[in-house]
Amino acid sequence: MAISLDIVNAFNTLPWKAIREALVYHQVPPYLRDVLTVYLSNRSVSYPGRYGSVGEKRVVCGVPQGSVLGPLLWNLAYDVVLRTELPRGVSVICYADDTLVLAEGETFEGTTRLAELGVARVVAKIRGIGLSVAENKTDALWFHGLRRGVEPPCMSVRVGDAVIEVGTCMRLSGCRRHAAKLNAAQRMIAIRVARGYRTISYEAATVLARFPSLDILADMTAEIFFKIRSLRQGGHPPNAETVEVLRTRASWHALRRWRDRLQEPRGARQRVVRAILPSFRAWLKRKKRVTYRLTQHTLEDCPAWQPKRQILVQNIGPDLSPETVVAAMLITKHSTVHMDKLQAT
Repeated sequence: MAISLDIVNAFNTLPWKAIREALVYHQVPPYLRDVLTVYLSNRSVSYPGRYGSVGEKRVVCGVPQGSVLGPLLWNLAYDVVLRTELPRGVSVICYADDTLVLAEGETFEGTTRLAELGVARVVAKIRGIGLSVAENKTDALWFHGLRRGVEPPCMSVRVGDAVIEVGTCMRLSGCRRHAAKLNAAQRMIAIRVARGYRTISYEAATVLARFPSLDILADMTAEIFFKIRSLRQGGHPPNAETVEVLRTRASWHALRRWRDRLQEPRGARQRVVRAILPSFRAWLKRKKRVTYRLTQHTLEDCPAWQPKRQILVQNIGPDLSPETVVAAMLITKHSTVHMDKLQAT
């Protein structure tokens, strides 16, 4: 069993006392301890108030976020949780403030009791350094060796005053932060591929670059893997043709998920996304990449393009909105030729 614990406002509420005690435990030299003590003293936050006034609030806890010292001080103080004395079969894994308690046993009932004992000790240690656990945000998950189609019994585990149902999936709230960082990195790559401004949104950049969301690509790869493994375990190892069919189906499912996501309000209200969605599959099959000029879509108004714009209007009509231009690029052969020349200008 795996139990994920959520720390309430972790980085902003870590007591400085816990940091000082951790520095002593890890035998940090006294002169460095003195430097850090001064570093964590007399800190305050200024904020704008009413009528142009500036307020100030004293800071008495937390690690300085955005500094190179912040993660190090957190790790030093939170390391005490990893040193919690746990019963045999229970372990704890931490990544920043994400805490996972693992319990292993021979039976579901025994594993549940073992997990409750281990979680109680870990939660007590977390509270002991001055942090709080959001018990209602706890998730519990079974990892089992039951044959396919057989589900574990419905059980619950107590975490503090909360009773948590043990399920087969986990929310992992910390993953949202990691997903945001991953999306930011993908957006920068997509902008370079699409040759657009750095202010282009994530949805617009990825659809222009024909670069599906990384989580969707990961799910597609996992779908292929598990289906191949299932065939092998069933005594029917797939040949190359079967694998190709599985890949094609998984790719189709991934593109359908991506399109559904783009049709959600956040994506659908963006002009570029709205222009491409009606011709989504044709857009993905287009071999030529977009250029900087086409990405910025200045062909409606830019005076420098007046001669070529007249030629384009003769081929596709006076409507040069993104929706019309994209449709013309993907459907009409002659307009595609003129658009390719326009991009190269």
